[in-house]
Amino acid sequence: MVPAVADLYLFFAYIWAVSEIRLLFLGDIVGKPGRELVRRGLPSLIEHYSVDLVIANAENAAAGRGITREIGDQLLNWGVDVMTSGNHIWSQREAVDYIGAEARLLRPANFPAGVPGNGSYLARTAQGRPVGVINVMGRVFMQELDNPFHRVLEEIELLRSRTRIIFVDFHAEATSEKIAMGWHLDGKATAIIGTHTHVQTADERIIVPEVLRRYKGQETVERRYSAIKGPLAVAPLFLKNNRRIAALITVICLALLIFCLVERQVRHAIAPDTHLDGLGSGHRRARPTGRLILTALASLRLIPAGHGRPATIPQPDRLQTRLLDLLDVDPTRPP
Repeated sequence: MVPAVADLYLFFAYIWAVSEIRLLFLGDIVGKPGRELVRRGLPSLIEHYSVDLVIANAENAAAGRGITREIGDQLLNWGVDVMTSGNHIWSQREAVDYIGAEARLLRPANFPAGVPGNGSYLARTAQGRPVGVINVMGRVFMQELDNPFHRVLEEIELLRSRTRIIFVDFHAEATSEKIAMGWHLDGKATAIIGTHTHVQTADERIIVPEVLRRYKGQETVERRYSAIKGPLAVAPLFLKNNRRIAALITVICLALLIFCLVERQVRHAIAPDTHLDGLGSGHRRARPTGRLILTALASLRLIPAGHGRPATIPQPDRLQTRLLDLLDVDPTRPP
């Protein structure tokens, strides 16, 4: 079914969803009033803002100090995906057993070794996208725990190979320590949230170097869409109605998505190397791009299956064989 022009926004939204994710953080949930607000308001917030994952600091959810199994299970049933905590995590005795059984309940990662529970968790959205959540606690005007600035980097390193999205709840008293953690994790975490003081300071910010990185990153996006903006190597098309326009745009966007995925697959497969022998002009080493990869594969032929014979790709050269292997394609039995 070809979408109408009015529906094209939804199609483009789907394409952009590859890189966009919406996180909702709640904190701190304090006592029964806080829990009641979560019960009543969270479902509508998730629906209204199309939230992909909900993280909540729940260390004060039980009468203002600590958390119980019953309350934790309630929060999870109401739509919370991950619960973080802080210095009051052990205020309710049953939390010791609960945190050992419920991986979605975190305690600060910089508690001493041997303490029950974990300081990080790899959550997944309904679409299966991984999100790393880390919980650490400050030391200024608080307990003397392990160094949170060292410990958080260790947790990030453990999650880095499994997700690009890393969220940190830094449970601390001093605003200065929270700001220092923000600078410390610049470029290493997706977001750092400060909890514990129960007062919304509303001083959220994007750190300047991160703004610069995002600005520079526009060039990558622009290069991707230059394939659409340039002349297309196809015969002239007479688009007499909106459905045909929508169909053409859909095909172009799907082709662009495949183009990007081919490049991504080859680059991931050759890592940690960044260049491939014979891919550049004059058979030089070159960094794989979608254009170079497809140019190298352009002369391949596919013989369709028939008469009990599987489909084959006959006589690929050395570079083509290497690229097919990196793309997990067996030339004797192509998909």
